[in-house]
Amino acid sequence: MNLFLDFDGVIVNTIKAVVGLYNEDYCFYDNFEFINWFDITTWDFDELFLSKRCQYRYFNQPRFFQNLEFMEAETKEVIQTLSEKYTVKIVTIGSSPNITGKKLWLKSNLELNINNNIEFIPIDSYKFKDKSHIDMTNSIFIDDVSKNLKTSNATHKICFGEIYDWNRNWNGIRCSSWYDIKRMLL
Repeated sequence: MNLFLDFDGVIVNTIKAVVGLYNEDYCFYDNFEFINWFDITTWDFDELFLSKRCQYRYFNQPRFFQNLEFMEAETKEVIQTLSEKYTVKIVTIGSSPNITGKKLWLKSNLELNINNNIEFIPIDSYKFKDKSHIDMTNSIFIDDVSKNLKTSNATHKICFGEIYDWNRNWNGIRCSSWYDIKRMLL
């Protein structure tokens, strides 16, 4: 059976990386106020007072990927254990530089391509706005965005992580941690 995993917000803590860059870049400006990553509740990082252009730049910079961390300490171990039972497919949306950075990050941090049961499926954000064109028949799909889950044809869908504006309307199965995923799928 295939297990499809989202990258941002499921495997890695993208919010923490973006907020870290913001705090680093703006800490010497007048009226700067430090932001904690866990205080972000909006899809567009409204709490950071960044333009869309600045946000886009963050997601495409090498230093963004240098700041990325797994969602939790056990994330890597759980994914590697799951790859013994499932064919793991990491499916993610992004621009060309973002996709390149994600692939390099996965190669460095998850040994992508060393284990034949982990595959990377990039989706061009200029061509597709969700993951509905990926055939997930008879598969499990874990994402933190309810729109991606709702438009998927996956047999089993799991919303991961905290409740945010982008997944508040999900009424299906939720897992708040990688420990929950491990318990559910192993």
